[in-house]
Amino acid sequence: MALSLMVAVLGPAGGAAADADPVVTLSISRTEGTVGDQIDLTLKVRYDPALRIVSVPTGPSLGGLDVLRDSLVSEDRLADSSKLYERRWRLAAFALDTFWIPALAGELVDSSGQRHPWRSDSLQVVIHSVLPAEANPDSLDISGLKGPYEAPVPISAWWYALGGLLLTAMMAWLVWRKLRRRPSEADQPAAPPWEIAFSQLKALRTGVDPDDDGGRIWYFGLSEILRRYIDARYGWNTIDQTTTEIARRLPVAPFNGQHRERVQEFLRHADLIRYARTPAQRGRPEIDWEWMREFVEYTRPRAAAETTVSGASSEGQSDATTDQPRGGPA
Repeated sequence: MALSLMVAVLGPAGGAAADADPVVTLSISRTEGTVGDQIDLTLKVRYDPALRIVSVPTGPSLGGLDVLRDSLVSEDRLADSSKLYERRWRLAAFALDTFWIPALAGELVDSSGQRHPWRSDSLQVVIHSVLPAEANPDSLDISGLKGPYEAPVPISAWWYALGGLLLTAMMAWLVWRKLRRRPSEADQPAAPPWEIAFSQLKALRTGVDPDDDGGRIWYFGLSEILRRYIDARYGWNTIDQTTTEIARRLPVAPFNGQHRERVQEFLRHADLIRYARTPAQRGRPEIDWEWMREFVEYTRPRAAAETTVSGASSEGQSDATTDQPRGGPA
């Protein structure tokens, strides 16, 4: 459902007189959607060509909706001698909520330099879940399974069952005897999280093409490696959390501010590629892979850096036993 709002603001007083008051039109392609849906927002301002328009810039989000694209479409003269300023945004939301797109504002400047503000109205967007509606509870889960069919067992089958049991017991005894002669794998110490992360990064680079499916497979792998490393390294539980929940904890993360900002920026960028299917920019997947390798290198202790056996580089190790900078983050 598309929604358009039109607001006429007062024309400029003094200076170059306007033929008509500027007309501000704010339209949206839909007012309801689900997580990851793309929403188009269009701003049109029709004004006197004797004036100069100044549009207030927007940031990476509008009312909580992520800005995927921000472009100036045109600024042309119309048949009635007025000028039309047109600007478009492509938005998306990755959380369930009711969002308000704030009023967009700007100014008209006449020949004397006097400024005359213009302003649009605000819009509401409701984001729903992609799961079935609760009004239809039968669709929320699969039906229960029937019980197993019990076929009658002939008496002769018991002999086969007994023979199979004896054979299984003999094989189990042989395996136990073989394992008793060597240390149990359970007794081996688990690899530290930085070694696991280096190994996973190496496997991702050699086994996945960064351009496959627009980079989605690559960023699914990178995002999981980063989350599991932070969980194992600092005792967090990010693997089941959203990017917004992780961002709330980053201000108290035990690494420096530049890395906190880089972690948040990477997770938001990965969400756009994984869920909104925004194609990755050429060369960006390799840049994010290299940053993650440097992040793991930066946050591992010095003692581990001296003993780690992995395919990752160990240059720039810290002189401290805690997460101290090695020349700053990448």
